Amino acid sequence: MAIRVPSTDGSIPIRFSASDTGMGIPKEKQRQIFEAFSQADSSTTREFGGTGLGLSISARLIQLMEGEIQLESELGKGTTFSFTVAFSIGTAAEPSTLATEYPTILNKRVLVVADDEINRNLLAQLLPQWGLQPAFAANGLQALATFGKSVDDGAPFSLVLLDHMMPGMDGYEAAKKIRLLAKNEPLVIIILSSAPGLADPRRLKKLGIDRTLIKPLRRATLFEAIRHGLKPPAPSERVPTRPHEMAQAGGLRLLLVEDNRVNQKLALRLLEKLGHQVTLAINGQEAIELLQSSAFDLVLMDIQMPVMGGVEATQKIRDAELKTGVHIPIIAMTAHAMMGDAEKYLSAGMDGYVSKPVRVGFLSAEIDRLAKPANAKTLVFS
Repeated sequence: MAIRVPSTDGSIPIRFSASDTGMGIPKEKQRQIFEAFSQADSSTTREFGGTGLGLSISARLIQLMEGEIQLESELGKGTTFSFTVAFSIGTAAEPSTLATEYPTILNKRVLVVADDEINRNLLAQLLPQWGLQPAFAANGLQALATFGKSVDDGAPFSLVLLDHMMPGMDGYEAAKKIRLLAKNEPLVIIILSSAPGLADPRRLKKLGIDRTLIKPLRRATLFEAIRHGLKPPAPSERVPTRPHEMAQAGGLRLLLVEDNRVNQKLALRLLEKLGHQVTLAINGQEAIELLQSSAFDLVLMDIQMPVMGGVEATQKIRDAELKTGVHIPIIAMTAHAMMGDAEKYLSAGMDGYVSKPVRVGFLSAEIDRLAKPANAKTLVFS
């Protein structure tokens, strides 16, 4: 795959090409392969596996974009398909409004440690959009040198994003040594892992790791983890009201599963004001991944979400709990409150039910009724 971008005034024509090293396509049959299910003869299907609708649809889409698809092929050597489409030149992106909404993350220094250059480049583009100042290391030794220098210079990093699997020194070992270098400086360490369910919360705590995120990363998940990690501690003068004795003791670890951006912000501010520690998942599948790597006291579950809805996610969680014998309370949250809904969600394995818009008193009472912080554990899903 190749992408070529010649720059011009006003627009940029981008040429995409994809090549293979197959048997090639005879010249007399090249025009016909763009026709839906059209073959030059039966031998085309036998030799080339049929062309189906893919090339026909591609040609039509490119035509609608005012481009043209082309091919170059040589028998016995392979084929190259290419097309060129013009794109308007955009203006420089403004800093994300997320950063202005959460000023506590602005200008915080972040050390990204990953041996994969593509991952480093992606984060190099993303993190500044959130108002963060990233630096990069390709392995554990580079990370220790970079972090140690930041401490010596009096400008230590506030956050470290560590890849789990790296040659020489893995993320766990690097995290332990970085934590020692940090001494008493406030520091958040987040591990990025491709292996859900392998993290032992007790080991993570011992190593000084605050959280594990499962790759591939979603923008919303990463931002929420950074925002939550870098937020200042709740003021000691907070005045909790009954029945929030648990919040007074440091708060519960809550998993909020909600895909709607507005609802996310409202719920996060409400729950954190009550003194709870809140982690966000944007759908049921992401909630399951988080439950494998982190321990929670209670789950607040939206019902209608993309990828995996609340009912299906709850059923999978309950199935996984059969292996541990631990029950995590789940409260359903829905904007479509109809007669019989409460019974339906309770029969699906949920423990409580609140309708949207959420009433503060009712939600806090449900949380206090159901939460049992001593039982918080990670789950193992088959």
